[in-house]
Amino acid sequence: MHMGAPMVRLELMHSRVRSASPLQVARPTIGLARGRGGLLVPLSRSSRETLRTNLWALPTVMVVLITCLFVMTFRLDLEADAGRLALPSWVSSGGPDVARQILIAIAAAVITVAGVVFSITILVLQLAS
Repeated sequence: MHMGAPMVRLELMHSRVRSASPLQVARPTIGLARGRGGLLVPLSRSSRETLRTNLWALPTVMVVLITCLFVMTFRLDLEADAGRLALPSWVSSGGPDVARQILIAIAAAVITVAGVVFSITILVLQLAS
């Protein structure tokens, strides 16, 4: 087993099936084992279902987290530029040409992903019509 891979424990859960037949009492399903600390705030079942099916909840959380990450890295950059923070040598290796090449690679990857998403969206719309 790979040491860096996260381990997921599966357990056999039984969900009750209400039917007229006494032979169908329980149906085994496989799901993730739930332990303490799964959620920071205990939510009701309907609230969890609303969050799971809401198309804006996860992107909103991601935007907030990315904004916080930006603020933290921007402050680190300002501190390093002022000389109050010493960065490791591997962080500041290279010059403007290296930074330009990295930005070109990132831009190419973003354009590729956007093109694939657009193509899949057009395909789904075509199949749906």
